[in-house]
Amino acid sequence: EQGGIDGLKSPPPEVTTYLQKHLDLMSASGSHSTPTLIFPTSNGKWQARPGNPGREWLATFSEQGHG
Repeated sequence: EQGGIDGLKSPPPEVTTYLQKHLDLMSASGSHSTPTLIFPTSNGKWQARPGNPGREWLATFSEQGHG
């Protein structure tokens, strides 16, 4: 492949900490991919929806007062 940027050989500690927190949140949500939407349901519990939900799902979600 061409383009892009070179990765850091040794990322700063704050970057490593941030990435680990992100990984922990993704694991806790049961997701292993991006995008992942995390949102509150009507009963106040959090739900995760991994992957691209598509326009129809987003429109329905928004019409239900979530957007």
